[in-house]
Amino acid sequence: MRPPRGAFRQSGALHRAQTPAGGSPLELIEQFLSADHLPGGQQLIDPVEAFAAVHGGDRSVKYGEHTEAGAPGEPWMSENANRKNDHSGAHFMTQKFDTALSLALEAHAGQIRKGTENALGLPLPYITHPVAVATLVQRYGGNEDQVIAALLHDVLEDGGPQWAEPIRDAFGGQVLDLVQFCTDGLPDAQGQKSPWRERKEFYLAHLRAAEGEGVLVSACDKLANLQAILLDLTEIGESVWTRFTGGKDGSLWYYAELVEAFGGRVPAALEVALRRDLAAVLELAEAKSRVA
Repeated sequence: MRPPRGAFRQSGALHRAQTPAGGSPLELIEQFLSADHLPGGQQLIDPVEAFAAVHGGDRSVKYGEHTEAGAPGEPWMSENANRKNDHSGAHFMTQKFDTALSLALEAHAGQIRKGTENALGLPLPYITHPVAVATLVQRYGGNEDQVIAALLHDVLEDGGPQWAEPIRDAFGGQVLDLVQFCTDGLPDAQGQKSPWRERKEFYLAHLRAAEGEGVLVSACDKLANLQAILLDLTEIGESVWTRFTGGKDGSLWYYAELVEAFGGRVPAALEVALRRDLAAVLELAEAKSRVA
């Protein structure tokens, strides 16, 4: 059973706002992040209402359906119908990308990236991480299912197993399999996960034996994390490790093992990026610890 629509409104994190019908989810995200929608201004956008607005205000439309000219229940647009001035033969994402972004927005509603507050105290919405991962998957040769799975890769882990059905209904079993591939532990009924080290060792064993398209998605997720660690370590130093359950030693161990597990199994440019950024993190962590 899919999560009830509007469930995240109860947290008070998101509120209803009028949204222009036909606006794209990317435009809705810009509105969500706009200062005009912060407390004291207009209300924040509820992703459920935003999703409905994309479909002409019809909340009966499921995640897996696409409407053209406001008609609910239409099949997905064909790839050709979703192209603009395609004279080169290049392949474009279908409408499913926008739908995946809407689903991810709802699943991660109210979540933030830990320790990302700027000088004004404003943190990054969590959705920025899966978008970054999807960008890397596209950059390193991923197909549409892999890009969509990247947008959704933390939905089960952070939102719970109840999201599996809407993912399957909207995007098919292949995308759900890719999301499950990237999931290193599901919360139980009380929202608790197994111990950190146990989960990481299990995931490493799974990754070393795994084959297929999930490896690329997982590798891009870990590269995005390494890039964030490197930037934060450069700017704030050793205190960055307080954000991680495994602490400094556990985190460095885990990422070193991950990079080795990806060796020879991802595109060469991606492996170079993983090894380069891991080496930079290890070097900088050592330098920072000497200064401290």
